[in-house]
Amino acid sequence: MKRNELGKSLKTVLIIAVLVSLVLLFVVIPLAGKTLSEENPEFKKIFVPCLIFVYISAVPVFIAYYKFWVIFSEIARDNSFSDKNAKLLREISMLAVIDSVLYFLALILLLIFYVPHTVIIVFVLFVIFVGLILSVLCTALSHLVKKAAALKQENDLTI
Repeated sequence: MKRNELGKSLKTVLIIAVLVSLVLLFVVIPLAGKTLSEENPEFKKIFVPCLIFVYISAVPVFIAYYKFWVIFSEIARDNSFSDKNAKLLREISMLAVIDSVLYFLALILLLIFYVPHTVIIVFVLFVIFVGLILSVLCTALSHLVKKAAALKQENDLTI
């Protein structure tokens, strides 16, 4: 696959991910929360705060999407292994940690002030776990890209 095609394919997948995230954020989650609060009256008082929290926690995700867009643009320019991409991957890693910490704090608050349903606890733990895995993967990838950029620069200087 040519680099331009690869860049376009990656950007297409990213656009699909953004659209799916928007549908989840503004359609599926509010409807599921509303249904849950109607079926369980004890959830009515936390529906709006939880929805606001979900919107706030989505900010790092959309910032990460933008950073991925920049990385994919660099790949399309045949600049895959650069310090810029390594830095962007480290930033994405930090955004994943921030989101995981937000959800961990939310879990603690829910356990202190309210005993949540098991499904909510499992969902929050899943989000934390995925965020931490993404952080580790992006950190490792950042390290590899940085090493490859150094090798590329050394090779360019040799020729």
